[in-house]
Amino acid sequence: MTLCDIMVDLLGLTGKVLNIPSALLGMTLLSWSNSSGDMWADLAIAKLGMGTTALTACYAGPLFNILMGLGIALCLTTFNESAEFSLIESPA
Repeated sequence: MTLCDIMVDLLGLTGKVLNIPSALLGMTLLSWSNSSGDMWADLAIAKLGMGTTALTACYAGPLFNILMGLGIALCLTTFNESAEFSLIESPA
């Protein structure tokens, strides 16, 4: 368990104790603390002199998470609900 995982757990516990809605925690504190591991890794890469790589990682990591997370979730939902989908509307 890393320091970032402990931060996420502590913030979740704090939200439960203070009765903060989980949606609000997810949109603010938990998303920031979840990204702190990436921030430290990017800073370490930048200090090694690979600034372009660190800047690329700042954008590529979250973009990959969004595209894969939404893509897999939407595909699974589509396959489970077996809904029909067509790009061209057939005339009624």
